[in-house]
Amino acid sequence: MPTIIVATDFSEVATHAVEYACQLSQDINGSITLFHSYTIPITMGDMPFPAMTAEEATQLATTKMNEQVAGLQQTYPHIAINTVISFGDVVDGLQDLITTEKPLMIVLGNNGTKDQLMWLGSNIVTAMRTLKVPVLGVTLDCDYRLPQSICYACDFKTNDNVAIATDIKHIITLFNAALTVLYIDHQAETDIDELQKEMVGSYLFETLKPFQPTYRFQGKNKINTTIEEFVASNGMDWLIVVPRKHSYLEQLFGKTHTEALVQKTTVPILALHEGA
Repeated sequence: MPTIIVATDFSEVATHAVEYACQLSQDINGSITLFHSYTIPITMGDMPFPAMTAEEATQLATTKMNEQVAGLQQTYPHIAINTVISFGDVVDGLQDLITTEKPLMIVLGNNGTKDQLMWLGSNIVTAMRTLKVPVLGVTLDCDYRLPQSICYACDFKTNDNVAIATDIKHIITLFNAALTVLYIDHQAETDIDELQKEMVGSYLFETLKPFQPTYRFQGKNKINTTIEEFVASNGMDWLIVVPRKHSYLEQLFGKTHTEALVQKTTVPILALHEGA
């Protein structure tokens, strides 16, 4: 039974992500691990001091978690829902959690704006870059539907990465989804025929061959805009990306470009990791 970990801070954005994760889990006969991390707020003044005791903070987190779980169990009575409450940073807490659980993915709420640095919105990019499991970012604009059309945006420099190919195969098999592989040449000068020849025979190509994906090639310098336009105009349900270094995608997943894509894309973004 696949497990989906979904993080919550009980905000509107996080609650929407929790509902999305539960509907997804329901469709794939999975289970949910609801994760919450908390810190002790500090009052500001001449002499800053904790606004509550550690015991009070723990009790508050537990009460909110129990209330959310009670509501979810009424709506999704057939889903097994486990809970984990942790003190400290959310990404650190998730990192600890995935060492004991082997989830299908982690779902995080994406508030879509860097001007509202809520608990999840300020951590989603860090989670996508550092957690070595698939991380799905969901905005309030993302109404749930089982993903049937998935776009993988790449530069083909991960063509022979086993972990990425395996994750993509798992995802499209699980959802029985159609896959489009979008190659973006930021120089816009590479010969398309040469790109196709380079791709054929790679581990990614051979792994995905039975699924008959569609391959598309675009050359533009505004990477995040190109991806956003393609996803919207082709009716994609999910966008898969791989944060990595030493390529044009380093531009995309530098702080500014990551924020731009996360803020502007209105479909869920699934970030995969290159592996150890």
